[in-house]
Amino acid sequence: MKINRPRNLFSIFSAAVIVTGAYWGQRILRYSGDIPVTPQTILYMSSHQTWLQNLLNEGGWNFFIQTSGKIQCLTHGGFFSQPTWSPDRKWIAFSSYEDILTKGNRNYNQFFIWRMKTDGAEQRRISPVWLSSQNPVWSPDGQWILFSAHAFNEALYNVSDSLAHAYPDSFRTRSLFLMRPDGSQAKRLGIINDCLRFTLNPSWAPDSRRAVFIGHGCNSSSIQIVDVITEVVYSVLTGEQWQPLAQPNWSPVKDAIAFVSRGNIFSLDLASGMPKQLTSDGQCREPSWSVDGKHLYFVRASQDDGQIWRQDLITGETRQTTFNKGHNVFPVAH
Repeated sequence: MKINRPRNLFSIFSAAVIVTGAYWGQRILRYSGDIPVTPQTILYMSSHQTWLQNLLNEGGWNFFIQTSGKIQCLTHGGFFSQPTWSPDRKWIAFSSYEDILTKGNRNYNQFFIWRMKTDGAEQRRISPVWLSSQNPVWSPDGQWILFSAHAFNEALYNVSDSLAHAYPDSFRTRSLFLMRPDGSQAKRLGIINDCLRFTLNPSWAPDSRRAVFIGHGCNSSSIQIVDVITEVVYSVLTGEQWQPLAQPNWSPVKDAIAFVSRGNIFSLDLASGMPKQLTSDGQCREPSWSVDGKHLYFVRASQDDGQIWRQDLITGETRQTTFNKGHNVFPVAH
């Protein structure tokens, strides 16, 4: 039996769960009351379908919170990606894949950054309409969101924002941008050069002034650090033996950066400049530090499955933390 889904749902399934219609036809599963968040809580994205999604015949990628052995689904339907927590754990910023209308009245898909409360309420798009935006990360002081983006092609899109024309080379590169958590004061960091034509995967330092990112250009990738105030950039790791480099993540408590190289997780101590290998099976990605910096969460993936694991950085003990079917990716622990 096929169930015809209404575009907007306002049905109350229980006293605890409310499903509401959201912008762009997406639906948010909202839990009444605060969701408990502890130092062991992780936020992640999953292709796993809940009973409600199966009932409505809706899939997609959605956000889940796992805490104290309990799992709660935050979103319902659509394509949600790359979540980041605000420092007080009250808000989540994320990328959302959406249809937009081109000049020729043709639909085209792009990524935009959205913000919502941890219970799924007050969701809205905050990134500029002229940018295809991904990789949002909230600064530790809560003042900024850093993200990677490129501008739309002017010949294809209705670009009228004055900022779009202020950065004409953004149509040919992927750059780092800053904006306030409400979407205001968006600006590009001026760090474009021939060897940094594409900048991806930013992550903040604990001081909310520096950030690490992956720079692509000159036929290689590198781990770079930028001072977001002075816009001074310097490389901390490159070389053929590390290619390709990906997904750096700065420890919340010290000058150490976890990163991915050739399918394995490494930790780079900035003082010594010496990387330490943490995994060796070639199937790992997306490292994320725990709040206290003593554990590292990461994804161990195969073609048909992806699960989140946690490694004790003192003992080296590694344990699986997610077990639901599907691909569980983009863990965020701090």
